[in-house]
Amino acid sequence: MKLWRDYLFAFVIALAVLGFALIMSIQIVAFSPNTYRYHFKKSESDIVISTGLSYDELIAVSDTLVKYIKGVSPTLDVSLGASDELVEVFSADEKTHLKDIRAIYANLRLLRYLCFFVLMLSLILVNHKFFKPVLLKVLKIIPALFVAFIGIATLFAFNFSDSFIRLHELIFSNELWYLDPSKDLLVQMFPEQFFYWMILAVIAISMLFLAFVEFAYYLNYRRLDRIK
Repeated sequence: MKLWRDYLFAFVIALAVLGFALIMSIQIVAFSPNTYRYHFKKSESDIVISTGLSYDELIAVSDTLVKYIKGVSPTLDVSLGASDELVEVFSADEKTHLKDIRAIYANLRLLRYLCFFVLMLSLILVNHKFFKPVLLKVLKIIPALFVAFIGIATLFAFNFSDSFIRLHELIFSNELWYLDPSKDLLVQMFPEQFFYWMILAVIAISMLFLAFVEFAYYLNYRRLDRIK
């Protein structure tokens, strides 16, 4: 019974570490102004032509978009150019879709708090020798979950277009995410390739975080191993 209990605790902690790593990585990448500056600079000519917006206007729209999704701004309307007048740049369907995304982020934020609580609790317990059996199992489970995650991500990347569609079908209860590149600003600003590189960045940051946590747990395990 104790063995199964230790494995259960270890699995919950490992899932919390992975969840926290993923959510924090998504926040770092999705909410960084540099993500959008780099994207618009790299594809400036194509995006300016398709949207009819200048680089500065694209930055203003993306800033408003990020603030809305984070819950900081109540509106998606944006001030363009020298005028302080707010302009409606997104269609009704786009706004509804972005509202759905904001609701998903709110849930992810709650999940991040829960994962952080479990992570902090484990870092407190890691200083106690009675936690050593659980810690040993955590050290084994985190790499296993990581390998499984990388495997899924690799399969996702090999057929990104179809996988991206399946992901939307899984997450959203409507089809408002199915936007028209010929008229919808959201997909003109952020084509599929943008999300491909964003997901790669999220995976890379998550890998670094998981490696750091695994190393920290390992050092504590070695320290506990020396305690008589």
